[in-house]
Formats: sequence, C-alpha cells, structure tokens
Amino acid sequence: MTGLTEELFFLSAFWSEAYTDRMHPRLFLLIGLLLCQPCWGQKPEYDFYREFRTVVGPKFREANPTSSEKDEVEAYAADLKAHGIDQREIDRRVQLLLRSKPALEADYYNRFYLDPTTKVNRGPNAFLVEMVRNRQPGIALDYAMGEGRNSVYLAQLGWEVWGFDPADAAVRLANQRARRLGPDVTHCLGIRRSVCIRYRALRP
Repeated sequence: MTGLTEELFFLSAFWSEAYTDRMHPRLFLLIGLLLCQPCWGQKPEYDFYREFRTVVGPKFREANPTSSEKDEVEAYAADLKAHGIDQREIDRRVQLLLRSKPALEADYYNRFYLDPTTKVNRGPNAFLVEMVRNRQPGIALDYAMGEGRNSVYLAQLGWEVWGFDPADAAVRLANQRARRLGPDVTHCLGIRRSVCIRYRALRP
C-alpha cells in the first residue's frame, strides 16, 4: 500500500523463533487454501470505485467533514440518480460500498500496482532505514507492505520479515522483487482476501 498506512511501519510485532517454528505446520496447511483461491484479478464490476475513492469521496468529505460513510454513500447514490443512472446499477454500487469495502480496496490497489504509469517509491522508507541502522536483525511484521520495498530491504539485512497486503497483485510483485534481489520466500498463505509472505535472507 502507499501513503500513511505504509509509512506507519511495521516493526510492531516481534516473535520468538520458537513461537514462529510452532506456527510452521499450520502455515503449510494454509498454503493449500491460498492455492485453491480463484485468481484475484481486476473486476469490471468494480470499475466505478476508483472515481468514487479518488474524486467523489474526497470532495464530499471536504464539504461535509463531520459526515459518516453512510452519508457519503447516500449522497453518491443521489448524484447518480440525478445523472440518470439506472436504479439497479445504483443499488448494486451502494451494496458494494456498504458491504464489500475490503474487496473494493484490494481491487483498487491491484489496479494501482499493475498500472505501468503509476509512480511508486521503490526504495526503503527513510525512517525505517534510520531506525534499523546498527540494530541486530530480528523478526518484523510489514503491514500493508505493497511491493515489499521495506520487507526486502530488511531481509537483505538479515531480518526475518512477515509481509502482509490485501492486494494480491502487490504481493506477486513483492515476490518477484525478492527473487531478483536474493531473499528466499519460504512461506505463503492466504487469509480471506489477504496474503502474507515470509521472507528470510539467504545465508551461507
């Protein structure tokens, strides 16, 4: 992911090696769940969400700073109706916005990372670099890891990193990046629409 969510970081969870080892059998069982999932590609029925997320929503919140998410969706529905959009399509979008926000967000970021025109900082976070300087490697959790720029950086320093992101496209890109740069992806598991990747730097 990008923005503040990614920058908040990650060294928020440290586990003992013994605890991690006890988790391994369960992780292997969950690998099968991930492999059985259908491909989480871009969905045409979610095409409307980008405009809602980047244009409609921000404008409404700026004009109505104390409004709720429900107020925002109702205003969006009213605007669609005023523009002659079929009521069935309006109802479909409203239901998705109210009930399927995680799926919409995952699809949004899949599109973001797969768009060749997207400008993304692919270097490690400067704050992270400073915080781990001269620190003994351990275990870290990279929440909303995006393409894995911070996960791979830590792994190259000898950290064992667990990276998490709801956008499977980002996770695939993170895996490709890890393979190019050296760390070995040792575990991959799926939990609903979320994916967790474990990185461990290769050691002689």
